[in-house]
Amino acid sequence: MTHTDSDPDFIEFKFGTFENATAAEKAFPLTFVSLGSSIALRAGVVDDMGDGIRERLRGLGLEWTEAPSSLTEEDMWPSEPSDSDDEDDDLDEDLKEAPSAFSP
Repeated sequence: MTHTDSDPDFIEFKFGTFENATAAEKAFPLTFVSLGSSIALRAGVVDDMGDGIRERLRGLGLEWTEAPSSLTEEDMWPSEPSDSDDEDDDLDEDLKEAPSAFSP
């Protein structure tokens, strides 16, 4: 399946409770995002592995709904700040002044 800009980055599996979502984690590959009572997974992973995930969830006796998530790649991995960002300079200065735990 080819994704376009209008396709969601993540699909959200909603379980209703935190406990059910925690129990469902074992049905997912390691690359999921826990959102409390739901789990978000990259849309491409759902395309590739969705049938197996759903089968494992049914085997665990869980009920869920699936919907496009509002979570985006940008939410997960924001782009690097520009070099002109003054806050980075302040952080660099703070680090220079901080005592080092590895100093002799």
